[in-house]
Amino acid sequence: MPQGGDTFQVPYVPADARTRLLARLTNLTNPALRRRYRLLIEFGAPLFPPDEQIALDAAQRGRLLDGLQRWLHLPPAKRQFDLLILPDVDYFWPANLQLGSNQPLYSTAFILHMEPSMDGKTTVHMLQINSTARFGKRFDLLGRTGPKFYWDDRPVPPSPQAARELIEHLTGASR
Repeated sequence: MPQGGDTFQVPYVPADARTRLLARLTNLTNPALRRRYRLLIEFGAPLFPPDEQIALDAAQRGRLLDGLQRWLHLPPAKRQFDLLILPDVDYFWPANLQLGSNQPLYSTAFILHMEPSMDGKTTVHMLQINSTARFGKRFDLLGRTGPKFYWDDRPVPPSPQAARELIEHLTGASR
């Protein structure tokens, strides 16, 4: 599973940890955060994407990260309490990406993997998938609906800042 700043611990068993984290995210009052963490899907639910789709998207973006690779190899029983957090499809936020002179906006989905500890606590591992940066608009003469300006969205590596911000929001009520 991921190392470093992409993990945190909560003092609950995985089922209770998932329930409390879901409650924390569904009770956000800030409209921007509600858009950033809009859709919460439990592992095994029909809307949770299949492993093949997650792996294919990561491979098409050129990077199947080690943590994601290990998560995909876990049996479903070890992922039964996991969560997928999706933003609104058109929502991007500042994330201090170092991509040349541009400071693009950022969007990503998170998988929260709940791993039980021996002491009755849960270690939550965070994985970012579908990380995308919005660089503004670009003109496309042969665009989908004809010549005009289209959003210039590109795949990018996961943002450590986005992970830290989600951990801050989740641990505020998990302690």
